[in-house]
This record gives sequence, structure tokens and C-alpha cells, in this order.
Amino acid sequence: MVIRRHNIAHIAPTSPVPTIYSKLIDEYEKTLKNKRTDVRKQLQNDVRLMMSGSAPLPTPLYEKWLEISGHKLLERYGMTEIGMCLSNEYDSDRLPGYVGVPLPGVSVRLSENIDGNYKTILECTNKDGKLSFVKESNEKYNWRIAR
Repeated sequence: MVIRRHNIAHIAPTSPVPTIYSKLIDEYEKTLKNKRTDVRKQLQNDVRLMMSGSAPLPTPLYEKWLEISGHKLLERYGMTEIGMCLSNEYDSDRLPGYVGVPLPGVSVRLSENIDGNYKTILECTNKDGKLSFVKESNEKYNWRIAR
């Protein structure tokens, strides 16, 4: 979001849902695409991070926004439901449709509901940048997040 005060643009960080990016793309196509305004250059110079969350971000939307803005949207999960629990890292290669790994100190669990009882299929924990996975069979795996 850009707020103008006394001809100075102030960029306020936001984490819009994909629908907002869709509307921004529509507006860009209607009003700015064929003008001399270099939206991409301005966004790359003035905005450090652009995020998306609260709903799956379709790949075509991700790619179109990258084309317009030069920004790879950082996807996260859990902001509405519980506060953030999964996120791509700031300096990571961001891929569309990938919401990242558990944040430090967070565990996430993939469960299956069988007749009202939840059975854990996979659990992943991030302890100081080291991810550990436990599968249904109690097999344990470790993986260090590359920095």
C-alpha cells in the first residue's frame, strides 16, 4: 500500500491475499501498462518485501506479479488461523505454491481423521534452523536449513 503525504510516497508493508494481487494486476493492465510509468522499477526500488497469505496463490498470478513488479512473492501460512507457523525464508528461492517450512520453535503435524481420532502421518519441527521429521512409522530424519 502506498500512502502519499506532501508528495512523498510511504510504503506500508502488507500481506495481501491473492485476490488483492489479482485486482492490482487488473488495475495495472487497465491504467498503467501502456503508459511511461515504470512500475517495476519503482516497486523494486521502494519495496523490500512483498508477501501473500491466507489463501493459496495460483502459479499464474505469482508469475504475472513477478513480471510486473520484479518481486517473488513470499508465501506464508497460518497468519489468519494461528499467527504465522510456516514461511519461506526472506532470502530463499521462492517458488509458487510453496509456503515454506516451520518457523524456529514451531512444530507442524499432518494428521488423518479416522472415525473422529486423529492419527499423525508426519510431524516436522524447526529447532534453531534444524528441521526434524517424524513419519507415521516413527522413522526420524534431520535436515538443516541452508543459509
